Amino acid sequence: MSNVKTVKNPRAMDKAKAEVRRVFEWKRNIAETNIEKLDHLKLVVKETLRLHPSGALIPRESKEKCELNGYMIPNTTKVVINVGAIGRDPEYWIDADCIRPERFHISCIDFKGT
Repeated sequence: MSNVKTVKNPRAMDKAKAEVRRVFEWKRNIAETNIEKLDHLKLVVKETLRLHPSGALIPRESKEKCELNGYMIPNTTKVVINVGAIGRDPEYWIDADCIRPERFHISCIDFKGT
């Protein structure tokens, strides 16, 4: 199931659609306050951003000299953080390439990545 998208994952898609239908009860006008009730859809968004981050490569500059995996990184060195690779690292994620929104159900990870 490598590189599966949510629309190709019937279980995740059906659960999200059912939640939207339940919360909005087929109303034509959607109240913004009801969006907060879409708990499963929030999990789907987090999982989608984990697999497909909007900025896969984030440039940064080191503030001080440090050692990383045996390499000395001098002060003011330009570094690039590969967020895409972090989100798919099997050392940190079970079934890293699979869509499993439930992994965020009871998690301290929010939309800001904390």
